[in-house]
Amino acid sequence: MLRALLRGQRFASAHPVEASNILASEVGCESSHALKALQDTSRLGIFDPDLNWSGLGLERIFRNLQENNAVPTGTRFELERYVLTDYLRQAQADRP
Repeated sequence: MLRALLRGQRFASAHPVEASNILASEVGCESSHALKALQDTSRLGIFDPDLNWSGLGLERIFRNLQENNAVPTGTRFELERYVLTDYLRQAQADRP
């Protein structure tokens, strides 16, 4: 799954027009809107090109889940409990 996500991310980055056409057909919007969304996503750095994550970002999501009572308030955030880097590193190494 990670390899597929990584390939899709790389394809969208290298071929934004083609990717926006695929995206538009999947979500039912205009291709121009999908292209703008992909461009904004890239410009704002929303997705890392190699799918690396931000520890601070994940911690913020964790805190949001605590605020919504989806995670018990007293639970400590421990990145290594939630992230397995081996799978991502293997997917990143398997470049087509």
